[in-house]
Amino acid sequence: NYRIKFERARDVTFDSVVCIAAGIHLSFKILVSNRLLRPSVQGGDERLCVSCGEGRSIWRLAPRVLLPALPRRLAMMTGGSLLRRAGTGRCQRLEAVLRGGLCPDHHVKSGDRRQRHSSGSFGATRPRLISPSFSDEVKVAIERGRGVVALESTIVAHGMPFPANLETAEAVERVVREQGATPATIAILAGDVKVGLEPHELQQLAENSHEFSKASRRDLAVAVGLGRSAATTVSGTAVIASGMAGISVFVTGGIGGVHRGVEATMDVSADLADLSRTPVLTVCAGAKSILDIPRTLEVLETNGVTVLGWQTDEFPAFFTRKSGCPVPHTVNTAAEMARILDANERLGLGSGLVLAIPIPEEHAADGEAIERAIQTALEEADRDGIRARDTTPFLLRRVNELTQGASLRANIALVLNNAKIGAEVAVAYAELRANETQQDLVLMPSLPLHTAVKSQEAVAEPPPRAVVIGGVVMDTVGAAMGGEHGFTPGSSNIGRCLQSLGGVGKNVAECSTRHGVPTLLVSAVGADAAADTIVSMVKAAGLRPDGIVSVPTQRSAAYVAVHGPTGDLVCGIADMDVFDALTWEHVSSMYGPALDKAAIIACDGNLSTELLADLASYCASKTKPLWFEPVSVSKCCRCIDAGMLRHITYMSPNASELAALASRITLEHHETVDLTTTDVEDVVNAISPQVEILLKAGVKVVLTSVGPHGVVIGTKGHLLSAQEEAVDTRHELLVSASHYFHIAAEQIDPEKFKNSNGAGDSFVGAAIAVLASGGELKEAVNAGMAAAALSCVSDEAISPHITDLRL
Repeated sequence: NYRIKFERARDVTFDSVVCIAAGIHLSFKILVSNRLLRPSVQGGDERLCVSCGEGRSIWRLAPRVLLPALPRRLAMMTGGSLLRRAGTGRCQRLEAVLRGGLCPDHHVKSGDRRQRHSSGSFGATRPRLISPSFSDEVKVAIERGRGVVALESTIVAHGMPFPANLETAEAVERVVREQGATPATIAILAGDVKVGLEPHELQQLAENSHEFSKASRRDLAVAVGLGRSAATTVSGTAVIASGMAGISVFVTGGIGGVHRGVEATMDVSADLADLSRTPVLTVCAGAKSILDIPRTLEVLETNGVTVLGWQTDEFPAFFTRKSGCPVPHTVNTAAEMARILDANERLGLGSGLVLAIPIPEEHAADGEAIERAIQTALEEADRDGIRARDTTPFLLRRVNELTQGASLRANIALVLNNAKIGAEVAVAYAELRANETQQDLVLMPSLPLHTAVKSQEAVAEPPPRAVVIGGVVMDTVGAAMGGEHGFTPGSSNIGRCLQSLGGVGKNVAECSTRHGVPTLLVSAVGADAAADTIVSMVKAAGLRPDGIVSVPTQRSAAYVAVHGPTGDLVCGIADMDVFDALTWEHVSSMYGPALDKAAIIACDGNLSTELLADLASYCASKTKPLWFEPVSVSKCCRCIDAGMLRHITYMSPNASELAALASRITLEHHETVDLTTTDVEDVVNAISPQVEILLKAGVKVVLTSVGPHGVVIGTKGHLLSAQEEAVDTRHELLVSASHYFHIAAEQIDPEKFKNSNGAGDSFVGAAIAVLASGGELKEAVNAGMAAAALSCVSDEAISPHITDLRL
């Protein structure tokens, strides 16, 4: 009843057919090139349906790419249901599913312990595998193949006192994001395995640490089965990260190991055993100095764990940079480490790796003082009968007390350093895997992919110099013909309908791109048929499609206008709700590297106040220029509601929007300046008081469009050079330390004039392109005026001839 299409004849093997048949009958998640795929059924005569996340899409894939970690030989054992894996690698979960029998509805979410019964195809033993709960940020990162860094939670709950533990946890996640990766703190909350904690969950973990037990591999089943909360150790985190979430890089402070006096206590951390059987890279500052480091390294060697030093040939000792023990291998860059991690996986070794990073020299604690404190703490632990899992928390706490906080400060510094380097490795590894996948994988979507937020297509592009976050809208304009056909309100009328792609964000990005500057448009479409059309039109406009994301349950943005026989607007309907669903979490997790590398970021008033606020805070933290385009009178005040005025570098309102902004800020009515006057100085004098209100509110530069008169620029401080002041078309006024400049519009032949619909967007796009390329404000404004003039004589909002103005 199902047709499976193979790319090559050599792919038609017993192994591939059996495994794909298994996928048709199952609903299990497997990790493929850092993407979670959920094979399911598309009935009738359709091809194999592979879904990503909770969505659905039809793909054509080569089986070796669909399941790159397939068992190389599958043997069906007579008298039982075991399908045994003779190969090695990433597919242990697939093996477990096949071993349990091919039965529907076997896959359960963690925390759901209800019994489910169904008949299987190969026997009665049917384990119901638990799937973790992913945060939205982590889910999106995994689906897009971005670098993800697993973080343990024991260091938060039991490694530091409150509030230092919360502050450190938040700082670690922030450092990971700054490197372009996504943090995934792992814990168990009321029996639910969580991969990625929300802010309130992280605070709960830090503030109520007494409610969280420590969970290594042996404790996971107890915590989940009894619905308890637990902080995962290195062992527990590695098991969940690699075996359940498909995360290959894990960052911690230090690993456990062989305790001092092991000959009497036999106290060896479970971390060592799990590192030997869990294919994950553990990034740490070595083993905690309270341990017996030489014996710890011996156990790691015996169990086949690859130990590497980060730019060092000596194994670090947590608080101190040296332990006196050499490391067998040294790596110097994240790219080298990524290649080693990839080779470890492709070799199917099944064992983990340890990357030991010395604490930054400026934060290294006094080794002798630390050692004295450790010896004292060990004696106290022995005297008080402190054993097993209670030993490490007690020793860390007591050593911190004995060193008067020096060890805690060192602990925090080394964790942040580990997070930075671990995130760099995760990003390098994701890029390496993506490159490998691009060589082999052919994706041919015939239906839209519906996920929480999912890019429609990944395209190899140069890093953008400008990022525009804003609206992309399907515009439909209907014009009644009138004349002999007449015009009857309230009834259908004969006319013409034209459909085009619009939206301020799209227009600005298109103009900047046509100006020769690599520009990324970040926008949203719904989960509907219009989404495919919009993406196709975005490509046709010369824009990158990888910034367009699909939001489930939403409609793509649309604007419908009806004009009467004389061209007057009868009514217009704007449906822009989809942009409210676009959040900073989505934008930052999916496009963090692009934002970091961009020279300027622009946004428009279509975005939600929450997203605007977060974007402004990001730009302020990065000292990155931010351009805000108000869009309309009804939306321009969102920048005020977002509290972002003081973070806006450039704002480009028209006269009506300027009056609305000034009225909102002062809570007094301001009239829109009359632009019918022919005296340019009168226009500047009338505009300047309203511009001054925005400047005092914190906006650095206000560029107000004054129709046929051009643009009035208001700045706090003198942003134009001495040569620029000499331009004849500019008038300068000084008002309370603010400078105002007028730049005249280019003269347009009235017979060639078409419309001014795209003039403002063209001005902004060209100006941004110049600024992103290092140009000065005067040069940017002149380029904007030239682009606006071309738009006025073009049938399209963004004139194709703007390419003639390329930088």
